[in-house]
Amino acid sequence: MGNFKLFHLNRYIIAIVIFLFAALIFSLNTDINGNIILNTFFLGFKPTKATGTTEVSISSSTDSTKGYITASYTESTVDDGILTLDKAYLKTRIPINNNTLRLSIGKMPLSWGYGQIYNAGDIVFGAEPEITDSSISRTYTQWMMSGSISILPDFLSIEPLVVIPMKNYATNDLYPDTRYGGRLFFTPYTKQLESFEIGYLINNDFDESQIYVGFDGNLLADYTLCSTITIYDTTEETEDSWAISGGLQKYWTFTNYNTGKDQQLILKTEELWYPYAKNINAYTYINYKINDFITTNISYLFAMDYSSSQKTTTNYVSASLYGTVTKNFTATISSGIPDITNPLENIVTEVSATYNF
Repeated sequence: MGNFKLFHLNRYIIAIVIFLFAALIFSLNTDINGNIILNTFFLGFKPTKATGTTEVSISSSTDSTKGYITASYTESTVDDGILTLDKAYLKTRIPINNNTLRLSIGKMPLSWGYGQIYNAGDIVFGAEPEITDSSISRTYTQWMMSGSISILPDFLSIEPLVVIPMKNYATNDLYPDTRYGGRLFFTPYTKQLESFEIGYLINNDFDESQIYVGFDGNLLADYTLCSTITIYDTTEETEDSWAISGGLQKYWTFTNYNTGKDQQLILKTEELWYPYAKNINAYTYINYKINDFITTNISYLFAMDYSSSQKTTTNYVSASLYGTVTKNFTATISSGIPDITNPLENIVTEVSATYNF
């Protein structure tokens, strides 16, 4: 019964978004842009496949409402063509006395918790990233309805949320139920504690709920700290779900005296720990902006499951070089080694060229 209701809710949201966007697109402020992306993948030195993606985005806005749709089509030498609706949402602002109610509906990204790669505060999409052969990222979107209103201006806002059935990107499982909840977002804006938040989600049958808390600030370096737990019927499942994530980031900017241009070095590390499930993950990232045109980075991901006497570990190394060729044209080379015991045989390289229009 729950799945039946959720299916119809999902369908109604899609219909509402398309209808409202169709009405909004006739406003004067409409922009159309996109990307053409060509990728070639190599295993070792042998090409394995090539893909071509065309992505088109349409945005339209009035003084109080904004609509945004992004769709992409990908052709591959080894797979059938795939048409994807990446984003489709509407956002509006409603003045209420001296306050503003912000409402959003559609397929969109959402940022709860803190962390670029590991984020225990992200109870919507999951704590772990999406890992491909050549990259690690968190670029999730999903159908949902959300709101935000400031209760104490410049200090506290409340944000209700309804999430439609979706994929858990970390495990590739499906959340079978609609989930309801919200978060309290505090912004004291002190250097030591810039913001903190508390969030909660519960499913349709009220038998599975998630709660998290997150902090963000600066103590010599930028830091993040999050913790979450899912309440199940059994104590063991509940304990195993407890996760803690944290991160540190430090960056330095200096001037190249030969060119007079600024260069930037960023060092970041993030960790994710399941104390009862006995699983730990760590990610380290170094980014070096050489100039306005060239940026390079290298990252290392380590994961270990020590729940049994036979410990299992994962070591993943990746690196990329990003260059701006012209105003509308960029090129990227990314390599990942999912098994460092045989790096030359297992290295996966992606060569990408992107044209923006």
